[in-house]
Amino acid sequence: MASLVGGLAFLTWPDKAGAQGADGFPADMQQPGCTSPVGRIVSLEGAVERRIAGSSDWQPATTNQPLCAGDAIRTGRYSRAALALANDSVLRLDQTTTLEVAPAPAEKEEPSVLGLIRGVIQVFSHRPRSLSITTPFVNAAVEGTEFLVVAEADRASVTVLQGRVRASNPQGAVTLDAAGTAEARAGTAPVQRITVRPRDAAQWTLYFQPVLTTMSAQGTAESAGLPASIIEALALSRRGDHAGAIARLDRELATGQADPQVPLYRDALLLSVGRVTEAREAIERTLARNPDHVGALSLRSVIAVTVNDTESALSDAFRAVELDPRSAAARIALSYALQADRRLEGARATLENAVAMHPEDPLVRSRLAEILLILGYRADAEQAARKAAELAPDMGEAQTILGLAALVRQRPGEAQQVLERAVVLEPSDPLPRLGLGLALIRQGNLEAGRNELEVAAALDPGNSLVRSYLGRAYDDERRGDRAAGQYGVAKELDPLDPTPFFYDGLRKRAANRPVDALGDIERSISLNDNRAPFRSELSLDEDLATRGAALGRVYIDLGFDRLGLPQAAKALGKDPDSAAANRFLSDIYAPLQRHEIARSSALLQSQLLQPLTIDPVQPSLSATDLHILPGAFPSEAGFNEYGPLFERDRIRLDATGVAGNLDTLADEVMLSGIVGRAAFSAGQFHYQSDGYRENNDVEHDIYTLFGQAALTDTLSVQAEIRSRRTEQGDLTQNFDPDNFSRTGRTDIDQDTARLGLRYSPTPRIDLLASLIASERDAKQLQANDFFNFTDDIEQRGIDAQIQGIYRGDMFNVTAGGGAYRIRQKSVSTFEDLLSGLSFPFTESFTSRQSNAYGYVNLTPLSDVIVTVGLSADHFDNGVYDFDKLNPKFGVQWDLTERLKLRAAAFRTFKRLLIVDQTLEPTQVAGFNQFTDEFNQTSAWVKGIGMDAVLGRGSYGSVYGGVEYVRRDLDVPQVVSREPPASESRDRTEDEVRAYLYWAPASDWAVSAEFEWDEFDNENELVDIARLRTMTVPLQVRYFAENGLFAKAGVNFVSQQVEERLEPFFDQTRENFVTVDLGIGYRLPQRRGSVSLEVRNLFDEDFLYQDLDSITNTTTRPRFIPARTILGRLSLSF
Repeated sequence: MASLVGGLAFLTWPDKAGAQGADGFPADMQQPGCTSPVGRIVSLEGAVERRIAGSSDWQPATTNQPLCAGDAIRTGRYSRAALALANDSVLRLDQTTTLEVAPAPAEKEEPSVLGLIRGVIQVFSHRPRSLSITTPFVNAAVEGTEFLVVAEADRASVTVLQGRVRASNPQGAVTLDAAGTAEARAGTAPVQRITVRPRDAAQWTLYFQPVLTTMSAQGTAESAGLPASIIEALALSRRGDHAGAIARLDRELATGQADPQVPLYRDALLLSVGRVTEAREAIERTLARNPDHVGALSLRSVIAVTVNDTESALSDAFRAVELDPRSAAARIALSYALQADRRLEGARATLENAVAMHPEDPLVRSRLAEILLILGYRADAEQAARKAAELAPDMGEAQTILGLAALVRQRPGEAQQVLERAVVLEPSDPLPRLGLGLALIRQGNLEAGRNELEVAAALDPGNSLVRSYLGRAYDDERRGDRAAGQYGVAKELDPLDPTPFFYDGLRKRAANRPVDALGDIERSISLNDNRAPFRSELSLDEDLATRGAALGRVYIDLGFDRLGLPQAAKALGKDPDSAAANRFLSDIYAPLQRHEIARSSALLQSQLLQPLTIDPVQPSLSATDLHILPGAFPSEAGFNEYGPLFERDRIRLDATGVAGNLDTLADEVMLSGIVGRAAFSAGQFHYQSDGYRENNDVEHDIYTLFGQAALTDTLSVQAEIRSRRTEQGDLTQNFDPDNFSRTGRTDIDQDTARLGLRYSPTPRIDLLASLIASERDAKQLQANDFFNFTDDIEQRGIDAQIQGIYRGDMFNVTAGGGAYRIRQKSVSTFEDLLSGLSFPFTESFTSRQSNAYGYVNLTPLSDVIVTVGLSADHFDNGVYDFDKLNPKFGVQWDLTERLKLRAAAFRTFKRLLIVDQTLEPTQVAGFNQFTDEFNQTSAWVKGIGMDAVLGRGSYGSVYGGVEYVRRDLDVPQVVSREPPASESRDRTEDEVRAYLYWAPASDWAVSAEFEWDEFDNENELVDIARLRTMTVPLQVRYFAENGLFAKAGVNFVSQQVEERLEPFFDQTRENFVTVDLGIGYRLPQRRGSVSLEVRNLFDEDFLYQDLDSITNTTTRPRFIPARTILGRLSLSF
């Protein structure tokens, strides 16, 4: 059942834990005379006894009993135990082991001491100098590590699995690192040697999957008609007397007339208590006598799965099923082998056949439930698990899957109760411990949940995925060193598992090590398909999208932004319903010119697709066209880089403040939380700046309130309210520095309400719905000494959209549509100040629009994504009456592992959007579809791009790429409304982008880009006839492990402007250079950052033409002819 561990990647979420006594242990654990227990017994199998300090009597131990100073614990033959200590250490005790707890140290700083009298223990401790193990011949002092200690009659040894241990006795001492072993005999110093496979010595800790129902479910042995000796042995085993059970079968074998099933059950009992060597030898003897023994083949297959020998596992399991197609044990074994071979649907089919043949077999149903849960069929999995639990209420496997099904179906309280029972029923199984830990964390009890994950890791120390989850919990506790240790162990245990590389990459990014994070996350992407035994194909695509989004955020940190777009396009091509990939795409679009609709739309799609999350959408991102100075956006700090890895019930506060010259002030505050099945966020954003010239000031106030509820695990609803107030002057930046309005003012009041829904009836289908209503009032004023001209525009709009996403095995489909209606009333007033007369003019009209679209992403090969699509638009506002059909085509092709090609050709229609948001996919093969433009503009877009990894080696990593985009636009204009008349003008745009990125060392990143933009404009109402701009930004970034970061950049800009009219300003070309500097510090434990940034360091005065007048948009300023100095403080609590 540990195979399901990998399927829990989507559980990124107790009733509160019980009352706590001294040292954080439950109050019901306290024993008289022991107010400060040093630990507790968390798992026991077989004959385990405890002796209280000061007593000579040994009594049977029970789970959750405390251990106090002076106590002792011992295990019998074929028995095991696990202890959790107050100092966060976990110990596993092998059979025939005796361990004593020394009196508590006099000083707090001194380590706890445990005396190993005889036997074997595995120590799992990551708190340096917190524990010391003594034996008759050698002592082990913990430096923060994992190791084995063996005490025999004439010698003792210490073997380090991970970390460091100091082994000593009066004759000498040695310090051991990973794979080191020290052995000592009486009167001799420890002798050090290297162990090639040190974890082989800990095979007794392994957990083997059961395949015999009669061993797992009480009462089934009698109904199966088994011999009396097996029934008696199983009864002894269930009472914890494993030694007695095996002895009973040994006596039966000694008669020479034992039933052929007796050796099988003896071998299965040996595996159940971790005696793999004995079991394997016995199985081989059985098969030597009878090569067609179905039960022995099934058990050998399970062993092969556990030790990662998939080929042998498949061979034995297929042979067993061939010999006896009705054998439930053979089919269960085959399901494990098929799962290990990444054939989850095959495992499902095998188990469904087994259920059809054995409908009353609870183990078969439990195993089917496990596979269904991995495949994402949560309701079916819960139903199968519930049936198994009804058939065998005391079978731990059924209770475990039932609890996990409740957890993934958003019922963590119920899951906790069921999993606590599973822990009692199956004390050696790590999976219920893992699930219990996740359930506790989801309910906000991070420490208790992490304790359970530590126990799970101790019960299955060789499981890479459990180690990754434990590291993730340490990360959420902001204990990066412990997290790093667990990720390191996980990588060592399974170098092909992508999970620890991914989580470690996230940790390194948060620790100000983005270059190191880059390597880890790239590695996790290359290994993604290795999770196939634990994740369905659909889930693997989800994983790839999530990893790709994380990699993109690292690119942004490094200044390698151009790498992000193809990464996001690939992620969405594989998994179009990835909330992470859509949110990343939105972040990538944020600094780009004329990408506000695309950015805001990707953000909406991310919100509708997201699970419950505590990561809020900042108010500054909820609106478009804010015209904020470069570097002054509070959201540029990246709130969610400080967020938790596990989603859990909690409240979080994020705040960012920016202050600088030009009277620039900004602040953004977000309060967010998760409570049960609901999440909320409330935020405010304020920004003000006087700008760099007269009447260039702007002030924004934005307020947001968001709520989301997971009504079921398949149905999520959300609601959002936004309010915006803006006052601004003339924000355009023209080549002629005097070409601006000194009196023009604009005031905007806008209130928006949004409802959203996501319904996922199956793992392959997602249905989205969005309803947006908005009221927008804008007042524009132009004035001089002789007249005032005001334009009061009142807009009332409603927007309804739906979308369906279907994901097949080699394709996915996104289809949807919407209907929009905007009523507009405009009152234009001309006031003659000399005469006192005013002349109002009122115009009212309604714009109606509808659209439909369909996109198919085909993956005929693993390295090719082909996108084909078609959209249709209808628009009518009394003057325009458009019907547009827009074909789409794109391809993404990984020519080699290091070389990627993208190309696209498509037609677009610029819809009238009330809040600049649409559910339609924003890009085709990484090329933007929704460039900010005049409404109702049609355009043909053609693009081609190539991205390459140019080299990796001792010189670091080098990336390069180039992209060309051509847009042929047809821009309509209203000539008159009465009678209705319109005309259109052509415009062409050519863009060339190239980049070269280099990460020469773990703390340096260098970027160079080239940009060429050319606009040829035939619109006679726009003065700019042609605009050519070349930009070459160069930048160096530095990242120190202590949290310090810095950057320095230089921008070379050349621009040529050709005006249509005879210019009053005779200059048409400008070349200039600006220098930017920045320095900052990441606060410890992901608490935030502080930074200082200077743009245009030398206060260069230059001419620059933005795109506002050409495209009728408010573009985000990129270069301004004034020095800006901005300080930023971001905090997260």
